[in-house]
Amino acid sequence: MILNSKKKTAKDYLEKFQRLILETEYVENKAHEKYYLKPDEEFRQIYVDPETNKARSELSIHWFVSNYGTVITAKPEHLKWVSPIKGKNKSRRGYLNPKIKINGKETTLNLSIGLLVALVWTNEDDHYGRGFERLKNDGFISIGLMNVDDAVNGHHFLDRHDNRVGNTQILQAKEHAALHRLAKDPFNLDKVFDLADITAKAEPNRPTVIFPGVTVNEVTGEIKTGQEIFLTTLDKLKKSERFDRFLNALCNFFSSNIITINEDGDVTTVPVDQFDKDEELSG
Repeated sequence: MILNSKKKTAKDYLEKFQRLILETEYVENKAHEKYYLKPDEEFRQIYVDPETNKARSELSIHWFVSNYGTVITAKPEHLKWVSPIKGKNKSRRGYLNPKIKINGKETTLNLSIGLLVALVWTNEDDHYGRGFERLKNDGFISIGLMNVDDAVNGHHFLDRHDNRVGNTQILQAKEHAALHRLAKDPFNLDKVFDLADITAKAEPNRPTVIFPGVTVNEVTGEIKTGQEIFLTTLDKLKKSERFDRFLNALCNFFSSNIITINEDGDVTTVPVDQFDKDEELSG
């Protein structure tokens, strides 16, 4: 007869994690590779009640994810690193393959760590369109391929291998694909107009803002052109802490423009050093 064999709850694992993490310098994966925790690394339990966020409720109750995109399980005796899967070149990619149940059927999920961090660490205002809302309400059945218009993707602002908080937003696939088309030719206004048609449906009656073809490393301030871009709305941009950091760096790059698309689909470009957060922009 086995005593104390009751099934553990999410609260049980949270208490265990909080106790063990205080004495943990590094965690190992199944291959005994080590990951050393960073001084400012913080963790959150992924699981929440399905009424709060259905997608998070579909993942393991003993998984925790950090602000750096590190995933740890508290199921074993000691904390273990749930490391990203290896790609064809044997290097670790930014994906996990958890098994979850969708409509009662077990499914292997190709889960972007960037999307996971965005789901757990950021709120709805950090995202664009209906992607975050669909994950929250419908769960991971929303995940799909890039060519499925209504699927949900994670879009990296900067390096696509950088899964830290603030580098990924959740979009629907049609918005994500349009952004990548524009990123290949970042100063092509025809592609901005194409994107305007999509964003008008994604965020109706809310002016959209695009940073085209400019990548700013928020830590170093380094600026690159022709790289990733991101979407937001004017009201979100004006209250965003991220924007202040981007503005300071972008003001040194005089050819940069903020492109706005108003609720009628009209496009306006404004030099970033002339953008006034206290004034309304109109198309």
